[in-house]
Amino acid sequence: MPSPRYGLDLNYGYASVFSQTTLCFAATPAPTGPGAGAAPADCGTNSNLGTGYYNAPTEYGSFSFMFVPVKTLRANAGYQISAVSGSTEFLNPLQVPGSLQSHYQSPFVDFAWTFHPGWTWKGGWNYYGYGEDSPVGPTSPRNFHADLVTLALRYDF
Repeated sequence: MPSPRYGLDLNYGYASVFSQTTLCFAATPAPTGPGAGAAPADCGTNSNLGTGYYNAPTEYGSFSFMFVPVKTLRANAGYQISAVSGSTEFLNPLQVPGSLQSHYQSPFVDFAWTFHPGWTWKGGWNYYGYGEDSPVGPTSPRNFHADLVTLALRYDF
């Protein structure tokens, strides 16, 4: 039953982007592995044939909880995550999977306190975290995070 004192929000989503095409290309050194073969005559002077596939299945999930202990105070807390487990044809041995193999997460907490009619203090904290799940060629996987704090005063007129 809906309640003005508390609430729960749950979300899940899945999206898959896929494409594939035949492509002709020149590369030094010549690529190896599946999909990398001799090009047909209509490729001209390019000497390699690729499948040009790109697959990026992505899952997203989040939840948040809202709590209103008194009419003048509202608080929210939750968590969001997005994960990609994609793949593509690597035409260059130094090419990195980057965001095709990654996860992004963001827990959060915020509040709003109306201390006088028309005046509201707001505050919030977010954690932003990004990480790649696989080596990225000659470098280590990229991972970073940030903590963001926001304070605000709102006046309604």
